Order: sequence, then C-alpha cells, then structure tokens
Amino acid sequence: MARTLRQGARVGLNARNAADVAQFLGVVDGAALAAAVAAAERGDELTPAERGIIGRYELAVDARIDAALIMAQARYVGVVRMLSSLVAVAIALVVGRMMEDVSLTTAAIVGIAAVPLAPIAKDVASGIQAASKAMRGRV
Repeated sequence: MARTLRQGARVGLNARNAADVAQFLGVVDGAALAAAVAAAERGDELTPAERGIIGRYELAVDARIDAALIMAQARYVGVVRMLSSLVAVAIALVVGRMMEDVSLTTAAIVGIAAVPLAPIAKDVASGIQAASKAMRGRV
C-alpha cells in the first residue's frame, strides 16, 4: 500500500502542480521543484541541484506517507481494541445473566478481566497448535 501511494505521488507530480505540492510539503522550494520537474518532462539531463530538489521532494513525500499510514494503523488498532473490549464485557454480561447464581457485577468484572487476557490466550492457543502440528509430523 505504501509503495503504491509513493509511486502515485511521484507519477502525479508535474510542472503545473509542483509549486502547489512544494508549498503543501513546506520543505522544498516550489519554483525550483517546478523547474526541475519541467526539465525532467522535457527529457533534459538534470543538474545535480535539480536531482537534489527532486530527491528532497521524494523524501518529504515518503515521510508524510509513512507518518499517515502509522497514524491510520494506530487509530485502527485503538478502535479494534475498544470494540473487542466492549464485546468481551457484553458477552460476559449475557453469560452472567443466563447463569442464575452469578451477579451482573461479577460478570462485568470477568468481562473486564478477559480483555487483557485475550491476546495472551490467542498466543497460547497458537503455540499449542504449532506444537501439535510438530508432534504429528514426528509420529
């Protein structure tokens, strides 16, 4: 995904939008970037300064894309954790309601306690499955 976004940012850059893109990024000179891109579009050999400005543009775009993807992933993980917590508590409350001798308070506590234990249980289950497959391979 990041690679596709990077390539799209490179392909989408042209002499007409280079100054606006440079202003948005704030780390490269818009006129210099526009001149370098125009030279590349004409097929001219780029000077070291033009190659440098295009390199700084690519580095700035890569950094912005990486930062955006990291923030998006962090938000996604946070939302998933919150939803899984709510589901765990809801399941505990439903099961606690079905059991006649369990109070809703106890069920809520069990649901809240299950939230941090779920990833550990998943890792343990994966380890048991891997060990089981390894044992079957030896027999």
